[in-house]
Amino acid sequence: MVLSLKQLRYALAIAETGHFGRAAVLCHISQPALSQQIQSMEAQCGTPLFDRLGRTIQLTPFGREFMERARRVLDNADALEAFTAGQSGTPCTLFALG
Repeated sequence: MVLSLKQLRYALAIAETGHFGRAAVLCHISQPALSQQIQSMEAQCGTPLFDRLGRTIQLTPFGREFMERARRVLDNADALEAFTAGQSGTPCTLFALG
């Protein structure tokens, strides 16, 4: 299974807004494209992340656990990005040469 950080951000936006359309606006993507990405994620997971109840969207039990884990992944990715941005111009000393 390969999920991108972008897909995780899309799913989190839906979970936070409770609405595909509002999440699409936040993510600067069309609603059909957002729906397609979520369907792809759900296919990879083998189970729905969201219960689509007419105009209402709710996380499934699997979706709740998935979102908790996705939040941690995204928080760590954001922290790594901030760390690397702070190191701009600083030589990398992780590995000693020769």
